[in-house]
Amino acid sequence: MNKDFSVDYEMWDLKDAFSCLEAAYLWCGVDPYKVEEEDYNNFNSNLKRQIEKKAKVFELAAQEEKLTYDDKITMRDARRIKCAPIPKFTRVSFRKYADGIGQRPHFLFPEDRRLVLSDLGELDALTIKVNAVREAFGYQTKGIPMNNLQQLFDALSLHTRLIKVSKQLFVDGHYSQSIFEAFKAVNNAVKKKSGVDKDGQTLMAHVFNEEGPLIRLNPLKTQSDINEQKGFKLLYMGAMAGIRNPKAHDHVMQADPLRTLRYLAFASLLMERIDEGTRSRRKMSLKKKATE
Repeated sequence: MNKDFSVDYEMWDLKDAFSCLEAAYLWCGVDPYKVEEEDYNNFNSNLKRQIEKKAKVFELAAQEEKLTYDDKITMRDARRIKCAPIPKFTRVSFRKYADGIGQRPHFLFPEDRRLVLSDLGELDALTIKVNAVREAFGYQTKGIPMNNLQQLFDALSLHTRLIKVSKQLFVDGHYSQSIFEAFKAVNNAVKKKSGVDKDGQTLMAHVFNEEGPLIRLNPLKTQSDINEQKGFKLLYMGAMAGIRNPKAHDHVMQADPLRTLRYLAFASLLMERIDEGTRSRRKMSLKKKATE
């Protein structure tokens, strides 16, 4: 297919009523008015299932009055949004519903994309990252406008290797793949620095083992140092088990760009700690070391 099926969110900022099927398309990142029957038939089966499942969820929510239909939708309104005058629920009702289930689809919350940072000349790199993340969670800051998600990606100053493997995927809307590639890069960085030919959880447990790590994240001179080493070992293991592996094997659909950025920021932290870590030349029991 040559058509672009991404959603023109600026256009949808003007709309205020949705049918269950329209909302399902938009929730899955597809503009329903760009899609014809033959186009839909060419969608991958996973996207079809996502759309159909969401439509049924919204229909059930409307039946249970979790979504309130707006009876004031007129023929004129129907012509304006190019569809039959079928029952629709308002943006306000849908926003409340989305908030109630802890999700923020961007056609309902366009303000999430209008992110603002303070004057870059007055901030160091850490403050830039903090403000960008604060904006992603809905806090307000002052300064120059951030008009799109690519600018937010750039403002986060992610690790250079993550930018190389994930940025274009993110910009193109391939959010699940951008996350997978980021955590695959984390896995490969650990393998390269440690010289260990293992993978995933097994690799992380072996390399960052607080009893004798191959990559030390601190001097390991105090109990606090050892606790930090152990904590990050568990973070690396969890990242492989809970983020990389599901993205690789289960075709997990990720439609939220802001959540994607949070995953990428976490991967960037893990990459930075790898770079900062010291490659141990030999393994030594920390229990023995702590008693010396």
